[in-house]
Amino acid sequence: WPKSAWLQREVSAFIAALPPEPRVEDVHVGLCSLMTRFDVPSLVPPPRLPRWFEDPAQEASQHTGPFEPWRPAHGDFGTVSQRVIISDGRSRTVRYFYRSTNVGWETAAADGPTVLAGPWREVAMPWAA
Repeated sequence: WPKSAWLQREVSAFIAALPPEPRVEDVHVGLCSLMTRFDVPSLVPPPRLPRWFEDPAQEASQHTGPFEPWRPAHGDFGTVSQRVIISDGRSRTVRYFYRSTNVGWETAAADGPTVLAGPWREVAMPWAA
């Protein structure tokens, strides 16, 4: 899919631009920035799309960026969580970052409040000895 190729290019460019020994926090912030992208102007849906949904606009909206947010008009679909896993050689830990991206979906109406991304949380696990 074009959105997957776009994400691969963006992540590759981000990683290539990192200093030789980046801080985990900086890598996390950069990747998280990419993970907030949707409705990317240069991305257009492929000419032929699957027909999973009754509304063709819903299917098309899923191809305008790699991370589809919850949208009031199509409340039954969207990215619901995100994860970043970074293995840190300096501290010999694996850092697992995660967040919900559909906070408030239970009470959001088609014309109501926006669904939000929750805060990032982290679990750090030491490398095996």
